[in-house]
Amino acid sequence: MNEVRALEGRDPEAVKAFILARIEERPGRLPTPCWAWLGALDKDGYAVTTLRPVQNILVCRLAFHVWRGPVPARRVTDHLCDFRPCVRYDHLTPATVRRNTLRGTSPAAENARKGRCKRGHRLAGANISKRRDGRRVCKACARRARSRGKLIREKETERCPTV
Repeated sequence: MNEVRALEGRDPEAVKAFILARIEERPGRLPTPCWAWLGALDKDGYAVTTLRPVQNILVCRLAFHVWRGPVPARRVTDHLCDFRPCVRYDHLTPATVRRNTLRGTSPAAENARKGRCKRGHRLAGANISKRRDGRRVCKACARRARSRGKLIREKETERCPTV
């Protein structure tokens, strides 16, 4: 909610002019062009600026706030264009962190979209269990791994003479 503190006492039209003076239109994957931020970017490639007293405010959140209203609590701005420096308000939508992550291309998102494990078993229904850290486990593969471990232990005890 840093954008709310940064906008206190400021004319929204002046903030819009501030943003529009620092963008360049670029074609993207959506019908309307992206507004590429020409100012500073953070380490992840998102547009940032300083509006005293707030430093390093995300310009996408600022743009969403002045054109469409405040970003709801516990929501992030999801870039529908998948272009991180874009600050065009109609390319942004409020989303939960989970939804934003799953819509992306990260390993977590890729794995969540998988319907089958690496051995081809379905990752649904009775064949799936969840670990404490939230990851899904294929029960068929887990049974196979346990039985292989048991066979290996049995072979090792056959080789070792008892005293």
